[in-house]
Amino acid sequence: MKKPGAEYTQVYSPDKELLAQIVTAAKGSDRSMAQFADDTKVGASTLSRIVNQKITKPISVEALESIYENRASGCKITKAQMMRANGMVLTEEYERRRNQARIRREDTIVREGTIRRIIPDELFARNVSIQRLPVSEKNDTAESNLFNDFIVCDMVIEVADDNHRYPWGFNILASVTTSDQKEDEARWYVRSAIRRYAVLFLIDAWETESFNDMKLSFVFADELIYRMFVNSLKEKPIRNRFTAILVDAEGGAVIDEKPLGAFSDDSFESIFSRPALDTESPAERDFGHLDFEQHDGF
Repeated sequence: MKKPGAEYTQVYSPDKELLAQIVTAAKGSDRSMAQFADDTKVGASTLSRIVNQKITKPISVEALESIYENRASGCKITKAQMMRANGMVLTEEYERRRNQARIRREDTIVREGTIRRIIPDELFARNVSIQRLPVSEKNDTAESNLFNDFIVCDMVIEVADDNHRYPWGFNILASVTTSDQKEDEARWYVRSAIRRYAVLFLIDAWETESFNDMKLSFVFADELIYRMFVNSLKEKPIRNRFTAILVDAEGGAVIDEKPLGAFSDDSFESIFSRPALDTESPAERDFGHLDFEQHDGF
């Protein structure tokens, strides 16, 4: 026998204001609260707490179903709307969404690993001497007197280019838009990324010298997210060498690199804009078998 309410899963807290509006509409204007309680067999005190936004926990499925079944004539509120206002969705829908989220996370992890290979491969192909550096659990690439225990980047490569050696850090943002509302989804990703790395922008502003000897790039796999990120920071006073990079994870190539903020000037030239020295297509390149320590040219 199915447990009452088993077809619904509580996924978030009730929207008290919306639930109050829905229950008030279900009661209608022709019934008193006492009459509504008598019709629904839901306690008048419970109904009063709902409409006055005084509830401290979700309402039971049984109570909401009775309220819905005894709703006022002409009330256009749906059962699904009522359940969602209470923070509930159909268990079947919840499981489907959870599986979709798991698949997206797994795909993102795979893309992140692919990007970690593409960056050094593209540098090797342009005859840039590199050496991969370890990233500790705590930051050891840039120093700050104001912030502790922050991670500057996901991957660090020491680059020797034009007789100049410097560490180049990469933060990999491998998510891609998948919904029908791609612009809204991309906007959410960009806001999340800026919040996530806000400490880096603060250090750039308040302790500019911390990044003087390094370059920092944010690497994207989705063109829409990449362009929104660049545009969001276009007018911001970024003082150091911060850039955004767009990667074609399936094609195995870096597509574009743009400077961020005040670093955006006409003198900027991306290493990746240089022609590759090999004749293989990006997808056919694989320098993963090389040992950085033995082939970095240092």
